[in-house]
Amino acid sequence: LEPDIIAITGDFVDRHKRDVLPVVKMVSGLRARRGVYASSGNHDHRSDLLLLMSALEAEGITVLNNTARETMPGLWMAGIDELYEGKPDIAAALAPVPSDAALVFLAHHPNTLDRVPADRPMLMLAGHTHGGQIALPFPTPYMVCRLHLHTRYVHGWYRSGNTQLYVNRGIGVTGGGPFARRRRCPSEITLFRLTAG
Repeated sequence: LEPDIIAITGDFVDRHKRDVLPVVKMVSGLRARRGVYASSGNHDHRSDLLLLMSALEAEGITVLNNTARETMPGLWMAGIDELYEGKPDIAAALAPVPSDAALVFLAHHPNTLDRVPADRPMLMLAGHTHGGQIALPFPTPYMVCRLHLHTRYVHGWYRSGNTQLYVNRGIGVTGGGPFARRRRCPSEITLFRLTAG
């Protein structure tokens, strides 16, 4: 795809420390003209988050943990720690970003949409839900995400105030036994083309 920026919204590993270095090796080849950026997910916190973050940084992947970076004049990337299992600080992440700058905000959990300032224009990218992972007529992915993950943001576009949220289905799976698979919910890599408004 030859992107200018690559964004990864967490859950690099499921929970085992032994998986950290192999997964970092898998993503170490990612290259983008303006950088590769990541935020942490809840499963990353169940592993060895410090090892993961330092290994990603050593491979040139910038971990946005309650911070922001200017990627090119007028375009900023910001990100927070995982919403419920981490120590997210939205105010700290937004503090360095000029109010008139274009902003892409990385947050693993889509419920972050309910916590950002409604008047702050931004594109928020999230994951966490896997799009429901197993899409059945009943229970629907929306029911599963509402009851199990406590979110109404399952996949695709949502809006609150001046914030547009895109929830990506991701590329992996979670769960055990027969649930560790996707059904009618394919893995996803999303390409966005940002244009001046």
